[in-house]
Amino acid sequence: MQYFSIDFLILYALLGITLFIGLRTGRGIKDIREYATGNKEFTTGALVLTWLATDIAGETILDMSHSIRTEGIIQILTLTGGVGIALLMQGLVFAPQFAKFPDCITMGDVMQTLYRGPSQVLTGILAFLTAVCIAGMEVTVLGLLAEQLLGINFYWGTALGGMLLVIYTVHGGIKSVAYTDILQFLILVIIIPLITVICLQHAGGIKEMLTQVSSAKLAILQHPKLGYYLSLFISLSIFQFSVIDPALMQRILMGRSKQQLRNQFLVVSSLFFAVMLSVLLLGLSSLILFPDDSIVTIIPHVIHNLLPTGLKGLAFAGLFAITMSTFDSFLHAAGLTLVHDVITPMCKLKNKKLFMISVDKFSRKQ
Repeated sequence: MQYFSIDFLILYALLGITLFIGLRTGRGIKDIREYATGNKEFTTGALVLTWLATDIAGETILDMSHSIRTEGIIQILTLTGGVGIALLMQGLVFAPQFAKFPDCITMGDVMQTLYRGPSQVLTGILAFLTAVCIAGMEVTVLGLLAEQLLGINFYWGTALGGMLLVIYTVHGGIKSVAYTDILQFLILVIIIPLITVICLQHAGGIKEMLTQVSSAKLAILQHPKLGYYLSLFISLSIFQFSVIDPALMQRILMGRSKQQLRNQFLVVSSLFFAVMLSVLLLGLSSLILFPDDSIVTIIPHVIHNLLPTGLKGLAFAGLFAITMSTFDSFLHAAGLTLVHDVITPMCKLKNKKLFMISVDKFSRKQ
């Protein structure tokens, strides 16, 4: 039966190992601070990998590889260049400043420290909605991958995958999420370059590929949407979107010192560029190998048509891993933000009002 083939068994092994690591590393959580930031015990390498696993979503890989077939290289170059510059700015200027908030565990905590009043609750509501929407998007991608790669019904793939991730995320908090992120991103950085190399070999190498690709796909200054992509590049470069992202903000607050935060972002910017370069080459080579414009998602098509048994299973694992790593990060951020930044402050405010009413009634009786 297909579901017990070598490729499927490799994927099952990944899911089993992920669940084991999530449950194992998340044992013995004592308080909300450990649940949210792991008491800032993570090394710089661990912070780098969990950041990248959270930031580079499965949707990003699938969308960027396909955008080359529709928009050419300009979209992925815009994203890579804009985000890369923003990450460098984070490392050199912005991120080290968050070392001034050693007791903050969420974005709402930071806002409350700076502005007081209802800022924590308002920030918490917005962060919760953001995290829920992104988590929902990624669990949808999980269902699509199950359907396109495995032939499993979309709803079953979404439900089973989401349930597995919820179990260890709720159980162990950021420790479970971060350590499974590390595993999942390491799988990704092996699989994506491997798929890229295989595609390039079939396309005849980089030089041969570039001579065959249409000049319209390589256009930058002559691209009809140059103004739009230039505006997008400037926006991504200047505005630090990661500091309004609840899951990524948690990774910043997990840093112990200015130096660790600076090093984290400098390494992240380099690895981000390397991953996007692999996706760029993969997308370009797919234009030569599969010129049919009707292909919606190119990476699943490449996996089914070019990879042998065994490598195909590893590729399944890589795509599922990067999607899972984003979903569990935003699921954790959504739950933590809702409880810590919204429910807890509102309950404290309500109890304070009830206490003041009781004191007032008592004073009148006296």
